Amino acid sequence: MRGLLTSCFLLAASAAGAQGQRQAPWQRLPSDAIVARIDSTGQVTVNRQPVSSSSLDTLFVRIYSPRPDKTLFLQMAAGAPDSTRRRVHRVAAGAGVTIIPLPDDRSRAPGVRSDARAGRSSLRS
Repeated sequence: MRGLLTSCFLLAASAAGAQGQRQAPWQRLPSDAIVARIDSTGQVTVNRQPVSSSSLDTLFVRIYSPRPDKTLFLQMAAGAPDSTRRRVHRVAAGAGVTIIPLPDDRSRAPGVRSDARAGRSSLRS
């Protein structure tokens, strides 16, 4: 399934390149992608719907149990509490979900580069 997702990203990238458009990877997510965001106060949203920390377990089981693709795209705002990120990771792992980090607000700030594979940003020298 992950190979299929990768193929979709590559096809989208080549199509965008053929049209002369450059898109960042997070701008061409699959239409049925599940995206969680953690804001700077620690509030979690899943596909733009606010979710309490206590209901994440139930929500992830409800979303992912019927789905063959158990991928969650996670984006954190600058200053988001690491404890909330750890909670989302724990709950996702319990539901058998793979998390793919998306660039955060810090990665768009001047003088900062994003390490999307590691899910963190660092200052440029």
